[in-house]
Amino acid sequence: MSVPKFSEIGRVDNVCPTCRSNLERRPDRKQPCPRCGNLIFVRTRPLDRKRVLLSAADVEKLEIEWKVFHEFGSPISPEQLSVHVAELGKHRRQFLLECSEAWKVGVKVRAQIIPTQGCAVSVDQAKKIYWPAELPNLPLEGCERFPERGCACCYVPVVDAT
Repeated sequence: MSVPKFSEIGRVDNVCPTCRSNLERRPDRKQPCPRCGNLIFVRTRPLDRKRVLLSAADVEKLEIEWKVFHEFGSPISPEQLSVHVAELGKHRRQFLLECSEAWKVGVKVRAQIIPTQGCAVSVDQAKKIYWPAELPNLPLEGCERFPERGCACCYVPVVDAT
C-alpha cells in the first residue's frame, strides 16, 4: 500500500485565505476577516502539523486529508520527526504565552488536550483540564502514534467562568 500524499493546504502566514489581505493579528480560532468578512478557519494540517489559516472551501479539503491520514497513517522520517517534535514544543510555548497574556488581563485560562484519534493515552488526557504550569508536553508519554505517525494532539484554552 502506498503512503498517501498530503498537500500544503492553508496559509502559514498572516494573510486572509480568501481575499489575500494582510492581517494585523493572526487569528487563533475561527473569525471573520476584517476586510472581506469571510470566515477564517484555523486548523492543523496532517502534512506537517502546522497551524494554518483556511477558507471554508479549504476546511472541507483538509477534513478529507485528515480522514485519509487516520485511515492509512503517514510514516515519518527521522528528519521529519525532529521537525515535528520542535513544532510541538513551539506550540506549547506559544500556548503558554497566550495563557500568560490572558491571565495578565484577568482572564483565567486553563488548558485541555484535544486528542489524536486512535490513541488511548491522549483520549484519557482529554478528560483533564490543566493549569498552565501543569500542562504536559506533547507527545504524551506512551503516545500510541509516536514516533511512527507523529502526535497530532493540540492544546486548547478553557476559560474559567468564575
